[in-house]
Amino acid sequence: MSFTDRANLPFKAYVKVVTRKKAGCSFYIYAHGCILNKTEYKLVFYYSSATRGQLVAGQLAEYEALMISKRPNIRVGIDFNNASGQLPISSAGITTAFEIERLESNGLLKAYQFILNTSLSLVVQDEYIYTKIITIAPYFVFYNISDMYLEIIQEEFDLSLLINPNEARPWHWPDASKPRLVLIRLGNTPNDFSEWNWSTPIELNDYGITTVNCRHKRRKRNYLMIKITRTVVEGTIVTEIQKEFEEDPIYRLENYSKYFSMQYWQKGKDTDKEYLNILSQVSFGWIDYNSPRVLQVKFYYGALNSCPVDIMSEEVHEFSLDQLDQRKEIKVSLTKKVGHIIYVSTVTDGYTKILKVSDVQSAFDMNTKDEKLKYNYFLNVVFEVMW
Repeated sequence: MSFTDRANLPFKAYVKVVTRKKAGCSFYIYAHGCILNKTEYKLVFYYSSATRGQLVAGQLAEYEALMISKRPNIRVGIDFNNASGQLPISSAGITTAFEIERLESNGLLKAYQFILNTSLSLVVQDEYIYTKIITIAPYFVFYNISDMYLEIIQEEFDLSLLINPNEARPWHWPDASKPRLVLIRLGNTPNDFSEWNWSTPIELNDYGITTVNCRHKRRKRNYLMIKITRTVVEGTIVTEIQKEFEEDPIYRLENYSKYFSMQYWQKGKDTDKEYLNILSQVSFGWIDYNSPRVLQVKFYYGALNSCPVDIMSEEVHEFSLDQLDQRKEIKVSLTKKVGHIIYVSTVTDGYTKILKVSDVQSAFDMNTKDEKLKYNYFLNVVFEVMW
């Protein structure tokens, strides 16, 4: 059955006639497909052809769902002058990302990225009548679940996106010619981001959970740890931003040694070295998200407040915090006859990844949640090895 809209654009629907046993017939008129636009833009849809294609009927009026005829492909545009390439809709179960570039009023070419999903929906259950659902949604979405304001910029570009606490907003690339990386920072008010510096560039397609550090602008030894969680929801990459929880971080360094303090830093970031005292622990986050995610460590004999001795000035030890069940024994010569062994291991506590340093080998199997065991260990451990 054929219809036309007010612009005389054609639309073809299906008709199914069902004869009832008792009397009469039932007529079902339904569309082959239906487009759901879940973006913030009023998109323009075309039936794809060798050229731009024919406009889909019904777009002159406001709509929540746009019915379409049976076609193998469509094109999607931000307006009538910019459209994507051909997008397949011939079958259910298709998920594909696509991009539309549009010249903005500021003279820059902006890259809009979306995700297309196709599925089947049962229209009339008893008659097994289905229609195809084509959903268009943003490809990237930021969700600020912190109690601070989130500001986002594209690398090498100054125009920012502001997201309020507990707010989600889609992200598109303001300059298509610049690197597809973002920098983030948190502020106490929408107009005040003067406290913390920008993060290092972040890749949005890198799924999973990580922590990055933003350095304080005036107190260079102070950092704001930001937890970044990337998940995929119906093809959309959702990036959740929040402050790292000190009591439950992604990474933690635990030094149970009574004799050795630590100096640690991310590999390649020698100017950002920090210290961890004996019998102490600290949360950890990466300074540069795109540099090697490897922790480098030097050990010093003695507590930090007692002028610790650099007994291994040339020895730097490397650990991958994401590689679990690492166990390493480090021999330290204090004199020609006296030495120590430092035991280092990587374990997990929930989703927290922990680097543990100890004077005793049994600490490899210590449960980090057993506070009584920790307390007894701190009180009683005395270890010395002769070789």
